[in-house]
Amino acid sequence: MKTIRCNDFGFTCPFVARDETEEGVIEKITAHGQAVHKKEVGKMMEGVSEEEAMYMMKSKIQEE
Repeated sequence: MKTIRCNDFGFTCPFVARDETEEGVIEKITAHGQAVHKKEVGKMMEGVSEEEAMYMMKSKIQEE
């Protein structure tokens, strides 16, 4: 099982995205960020390319 924790991105949030695939866990953390932290994520991603954002998210993935 692959996981990404919301607090890995600097938020004080207990959400953990879990999925069997990297793509699935990235989809879940992205959807959570847009739903719950939209304003903060927008500021965090200013000037960041899609490739850089994907690299950043992939670097946070843990294996449980």
